[in-house]
Order: sequence, then structure tokens, then C-alpha cells
Amino acid sequence: MGEAPAPAVSKNRTMTSCRALGIAAAFAGAVVVGGCAASPPANPVLPAASATSWLTKSGTQQDLLYVANASGTVSIFENGNSTLIGVLTKFSKPRGECADSLGDVYITDYGTSKIDEYARGGTKPINILDDSPNTPDACSVASSSGNLAVVSDPASRYGKGNLAVFKRGSGQPVFYSTGNEDHFVGCAYDKHGDLLTASEVGGFDYYVRFYYLPKGGSQLIEEDLTAPSQRSSWSSVQGVVWDGKYWGILSYNKIYRFTINVAPQYIDTITFSGSYGTLTAPSVYRKTPKSKATQFVAADSSFSGKSAADYWTYPAGGTLIGRITKDLDSPTGTAISLAPRK
Repeated sequence: MGEAPAPAVSKNRTMTSCRALGIAAAFAGAVVVGGCAASPPANPVLPAASATSWLTKSGTQQDLLYVANASGTVSIFENGNSTLIGVLTKFSKPRGECADSLGDVYITDYGTSKIDEYARGGTKPINILDDSPNTPDACSVASSSGNLAVVSDPASRYGKGNLAVFKRGSGQPVFYSTGNEDHFVGCAYDKHGDLLTASEVGGFDYYVRFYYLPKGGSQLIEEDLTAPSQRSSWSSVQGVVWDGKYWGILSYNKIYRFTINVAPQYIDTITFSGSYGTLTAPSVYRKTPKSKATQFVAADSSFSGKSAADYWTYPAGGTLIGRITKDLDSPTGTAISLAPRK
């Protein structure tokens, strides 16, 4: 779902200086490393969905992390810092998020069947797209064309969801569907404008199919993606990302990477450790649309009620390097809006 820029953390996992500690503490709580300690920031209380949207002036000049909440708000953080600097409100059920090359952010609202577009750092939508009667879930923007892809669930459990493509992120969409009872859960464009999407057929998370839409294609093509440990079928797929070279399929706490050219080819598996529970709503940091990803971020939640936005080095994976826990409510989407590069 959105392309995420690098949090302000070091890739050196063994550094023990107070400076390194301060960087880690910017994400979550007071952390003690090598005798140094840092205190957590005093963040504002997350407002109700009916409150007025706001953003500090400093936020308009920074790389921004957007996190959608189950409570009907979207929290905005300066990327690499856990201090809340803004909140977007008046959503019903915000779900997927994605950002375009200008930093504009699209937020799918599962409860209203709308997709709201916000200018980078803006507090009011500059465009509202209609996906009714579908319930939009995830989205992706093609860097090559600006086309916006939105995948959705059907209005009923046994209905058929679809893929809607809005040319240059506006106007009326072109719809793509299959003959299956598809509940789409993720999508991502590659650098060419080809799209990969995942679907829980019939809404069952233990029966997942993948579809491929080549640039300029007229129909979704089912792809047989196989990977180690997936047995006879995929289960619990929580999102699809493009990392600048490969597509990544998020399942539980692993990313399975593939390339699709003439035929799909499995590349490798990346494991992310240290999460509270299930990872969802993945994003990757790519410095430019032509760069490979170097950071991975995902929403993290558990049955016990804990939730966070977690960061890992990519594609190394392993131990998490950053965590935001405050000013979130069961996060359902992530996206990063990059500040203009000089």
C-alpha cells in the first residue's frame, strides 16, 4: 500500500551511543542502551473522529507518516519521530492508504465507499472519488502514469469485489473483476505500471488468489505464486508491496518476494521479528520511484489489544528498529508522503 521513506534510525544494530539511543527512543518509550536513557515524548490525546483536522506548520516541510485508525481518524507523524503532529478526521472506516509522486495521499474509506485525496500536508480533501457500492480496501499509485488502483470487497460476503483504476487519480474508474467471489486485500504497481493484487476468495483468509494486470491490459490474469511454507494454498495475506525490484507478499510476519515476467518466479523470504502480533498494511521506503526499498513499515496489532506502527531494515528484516505506540488505535493503513527533494 504507500511508499514509505526511511525513518531516522541507523542501520547499525550494534551502536550503543547516547545519540543512537535518542534515535531509537523517538519511536517508543524510554530505552536504555549502554547506560544511556531517553524519555518518551508527551504526545497529545488522539481526538475523536468528529473533531477538526489539524497539522502543525512544521509538518508541511517534513516527510510524513500517515497511519489510519479504526476509530475513524488518520494520525500524522513526522517520519522518524513518534510525536503526533497532525490528525485527519471525519472518516467512517479508513483503511488503505497510498501516496503519489507529489506526496498527495489517498485514503480509502471502507465505511463510505469513498477515496479521499489530500495534498501533501493538507487538512482538507482536494478530491473525493466514489467507489460505491464497493467497500474500498487498499490502493496503489503507478509512478509511471499517476493511475490510482483501488481494490475492494463486495457489498455482501458472497458478492464479488473488483479493481477500480482511476486514470491519473481522478474521474470515473475502469473496473476489473473475475468470476470468483473476490475480497481483495492488497495491490501494488511496479515501475512499468503493471499491477499485482491479492484476494481472499469468498472472504476466507485461508484461500488466497493473486491476479496480475499488465500495463494497458484489459483483464485480470490469475497467477500461481508458490513459496516455501505456504503448503497447498496461501493464508492470511495482509498486503502487497513493490520494493523497486520485486513484488512482496506479506503473510503473518514474512514477506515472500517474487518477480513476474514471462512466468512468476519465487526469489526469497524475509522474516520480521519482534511484532506484537499480526502485521498488516505494509509500506516500503524508496528514496525515489527508481530506487530499491531500504526500510519496511507495517501496522502491528495483537489479540491482547496492543497496537503499533513498526519499522525494520529492508530487505534484511530480523529485529525491528523502530516502533510507534502512542496516538494510534488499531491501525489499518500506512502511507508516507515525501517532502519535495531539492
